[in-house]
Amino acid sequence: MQSIILLFTLFVFASAQLVRIPLERRQTVSPSGLTKETLIDDGGLLVGNIQVGTPPQSLPVVFDTSFSLTWVPASKCHTSECRAAPRRYKALKSKTAENLHQKRSIKFDDGCIDACLYTDTITVADRTISNQLFASAYHVTGSLGDNQYLGMLGLGGFQDNGTKWLESSDKVDLSHRGLRRRQAPPPNSNTFAQNFFGTAQTNTPAVMGLSTPVSGGTLNKRWFDAQFILGGVDHDIYQGSVAYFSLPDCDYGDTKYWKAYINAVRLGDQVDLKLAHKSMVQLSSGTMIISAPKCQSEVLHAAIGATSSSTNSTTGTVTVYRLECAKVEQLPPLDFYFHGYKVSIPYYAWFRTDSAEPHMCISMIRDDPVETKLWTLGGAFLNQFYHIYDFGKSRVGLAMHRGYNNATIVSLD
Repeated sequence: MQSIILLFTLFVFASAQLVRIPLERRQTVSPSGLTKETLIDDGGLLVGNIQVGTPPQSLPVVFDTSFSLTWVPASKCHTSECRAAPRRYKALKSKTAENLHQKRSIKFDDGCIDACLYTDTITVADRTISNQLFASAYHVTGSLGDNQYLGMLGLGGFQDNGTKWLESSDKVDLSHRGLRRRQAPPPNSNTFAQNFFGTAQTNTPAVMGLSTPVSGGTLNKRWFDAQFILGGVDHDIYQGSVAYFSLPDCDYGDTKYWKAYINAVRLGDQVDLKLAHKSMVQLSSGTMIISAPKCQSEVLHAAIGATSSSTNSTTGTVTVYRLECAKVEQLPPLDFYFHGYKVSIPYYAWFRTDSAEPHMCISMIRDDPVETKLWTLGGAFLNQFYHIYDFGKSRVGLAMHRGYNNATIVSLD
């Protein structure tokens, strides 16, 4: 599922504990005293429970670092997508639910929702935010979930002041207080991430991470032991050092969370893409796709001999590139050049076998017809690494999983 844009972060002091969020809560304590919880891998997307309302309703959602909106399916949603969902939000069952009597229609790359805006208590990894703004979707269409989850925890896409939400910078109007069931205070900001990381909530630094170690070396590989890590960096799950990239401080578009500047993309000696000045990457755990500016995607795929086919969807034209799997297996690593580091992923990270034609492979890199300077690095890239989001120091980090060396990070200093 690829969403329009949103993302997230957290706080850390030396004494902070690590907390992880699973779909089924399985908690272990490391010798260092860190708390770890497991996420479910759903086709490469990471799914876990959030608790909404009083008493809490446990709802499985995808954890998305590229978009600011948190949304869940409503109990009154009866589309086929909602009927397949494991659980739905029941506002009338929550003592702390506040209906804002405002509706929004939100379009994603893989579907759309019609939703009512609420505030309610939301708990993630035993951290609770009161009066948090979110959307309760009463109509859902498209590929936005399955029988494992439906909904999203928005972990990014916000502004420093918390005003970035949905697909625009408009603030929700909280002035019609007479329409609400009770006079509860409005949220500190519109986004869960900003509220969660706000200094009013905790004195610990803001750091979160996602770890999805891969089982290694083949097409259609599987992930295991996926984890959502809060409150610090787990030094036991990676090898080498963490490569940190500063968030952009200007010319970053709607939001700088979570983005970094990139200098070049190369495929061995075959392709050297000329990127525009101040090009950036966005780290997006809400999609498996790597999205590239259209002209650069076309050059890359043409150089390796891939063929393209286009289909129309509700969100526009989608171009898919295919190449014989025998040729894919001969490709060199795909290299991304950041400031000070070369980060490389193997061929099987960005290709999948075509189920309809098993001898053919489908590229996970797709055209972005709008953006000219932004690459979106989804799970095809991120799942190769332990990826870290440091709100306190305005940076993102990548580290290699311990025992897995097919993806590499090389210092250029």
